[in-house]
Amino acid sequence: MADALTYAVIVEPDPSDLGFNVHIPAFPRVHTQGEDVEDAVRNAREAIELEIKVMLERGETLPRSDGDADIRVERVAVTPPPPKLRRPGEYPGRAEQNPEQLRWL
Repeated sequence: MADALTYAVIVEPDPSDLGFNVHIPAFPRVHTQGEDVEDAVRNAREAIELEIKVMLERGETLPRSDGDADIRVERVAVTPPPPKLRRPGEYPGRAEQNPEQLRWL
């Protein structure tokens, strides 16, 4: 029997549906979710197992175990630039369709 691989998962609340989204850094193509944290982690385990099965069938190399990785989460605040006032006709092709749409971008 092969040794167990451990992978880090990032579980974050989804404010749109009150569930949780899961991102798996070692498997960037894999995303899942759950109604609560336990459900999200259980779904992540199943998604990882399925991805490993597909990767092995394709002959791809599995990502290294990263369950003990020192993961750091930071929050970054950015301020977008203020909207620019645009004149009708400033964007050729679109101004003819509806000049009012170009007034504020």
